[in-house]
Amino acid sequence: MREFYPALKKSEIDEIQPQIDAAYQRHIDSLRNRETISLDPYSMVPIEDYEKLKNEYRLHVDKWAESNIDIDPMIKAIYKVDAATEENLPWYTADLLIGFESWIEWIGRWTAEERSHGEIMVRDMEARGFLDMSKEWLPIREHNLAAGIHVKIESPADGLAYLPVQELLTREAHFYSSRLMDNSARKTLRDIGSDEGRHYQFYVSALGAFALVNPDAALTAMRCQHEADNFSMPGKQGIKRFSRLASTIAAGGVFDSITVLKAQKQTIDESGMLLTTPVTDEGKAALEWAQGISEKSDRIWEDNQLKLDEFRSKQAKKIEPGLLRPLILGHTVEIIDKQFVPK
Repeated sequence: MREFYPALKKSEIDEIQPQIDAAYQRHIDSLRNRETISLDPYSMVPIEDYEKLKNEYRLHVDKWAESNIDIDPMIKAIYKVDAATEENLPWYTADLLIGFESWIEWIGRWTAEERSHGEIMVRDMEARGFLDMSKEWLPIREHNLAAGIHVKIESPADGLAYLPVQELLTREAHFYSSRLMDNSARKTLRDIGSDEGRHYQFYVSALGAFALVNPDAALTAMRCQHEADNFSMPGKQGIKRFSRLASTIAAGGVFDSITVLKAQKQTIDESGMLLTTPVTDEGKAALEWAQGISEKSDRIWEDNQLKLDEFRSKQAKKIEPGLLRPLILGHTVEIIDKQFVPK
């Protein structure tokens, strides 16, 4: 049993409110040129452009096919998982309402922004025509939304520990996925990824503020959410054959367990929780665990890298020195000017 209250105390809320106010204002200031609260799905993926986008995508897939690489299954897997992740996020709203004005405003705005991300990705799938939306997407959406949140968030502390990592990983997923896409889809995914990066900045600031007020709660929540295999992305429960899709994505070097560890390390470092002084035995043990992740001395780093190298070795048809990763469905590739190029 973790030794902290399931809800934040009023004194803790009073202490962290100025930092939350500042983080929220930074987010608003970063979006001064935006006419709407969220990215606009209707202008980013207009219906009148559907045929143009479909042709652009087919030409893109054909270009990869010239190198005997069928990139279509990779892109389908990425969009299914990423769109389901975006559509799942608003389920967190009720669990994160703490009770002061700027936080409530933030949660409402964050929910609106995440909702738009999901709609943009769904419109993009429909426009480019690489999924049968009725047979391949609708069942995922219905099952995913009906299942609801699968990540166990028992308190605001859990949410503050979970969400910075989740947002950072969503940013990375969109940015790396964009390198596989045609030009217009690349820009769309990067715009969404930039939003996720701003969300990460808000949540890591909130986590850092809370860690100063109650280091034991922040550290133990971080350990509870992220130790071993505790962490998982939203949407995992709602997607049938999720492990198969995840394996396809991991084989392509887009997103894997090392990506997760890097995001956990960055969150631990940038939140400042390692500079705090817990007083309970559980808090001290959690601090030691967090230090292991930050210093890459935790055995999980080495174990995960070995597993991934073995997995990718089995996928590769031909391995050249220095070109093991990333792979696209078993074929080696290299990155030139931040783009994946077939070898």
